[in-house]
Amino acid sequence: MRVVCCLALLAALGGPAPAQLPIDSQLAAVVAKIKAIDNHAHPMRPTLGSDKNVDDDALPVETMEASTEPVRTRHGSPLALEASHALFGNAKDFRERKRQVLAEKGASYANWVLDQLGIETMLANRIAMGPGLAPPRFPFLVMNVYGAVIS
Repeated sequence: MRVVCCLALLAALGGPAPAQLPIDSQLAAVVAKIKAIDNHAHPMRPTLGSDKNVDDDALPVETMEASTEPVRTRHGSPLALEASHALFGNAKDFRERKRQVLAEKGASYANWVLDQLGIETMLANRIAMGPGLAPPRFPFLVMNVYGAVIS
């Protein structure tokens, strides 16, 4: 009997959902202007020509256990192609366009990327910062092995 009552209650409550109320346009405009804070990132320093991105992480990828990249961010995934297209235009030539934008923006390239993503601040977890990753947009954090901020 208890099962029958539960099923009857679920059937009564399981009717069509009410239509969503329209979003207040003034509120939506204010929310759209809010910039994000990325509270844990390992940003790569913009590099040009033979310049190398050194001191990027205290835990180099080479020392980590092998793992696969998440499906959503793998090369060729629909989401990765959409992101590349949004930043650099035609997905077929996005690598060349990325090199062009990097050359045009120079040391301000990383700030330009943050602007495109709607991110105001990216807390940078690196060994050292360097050109292109400067405060206030990229505050420098040093974390110990337990994830606690020590600097």
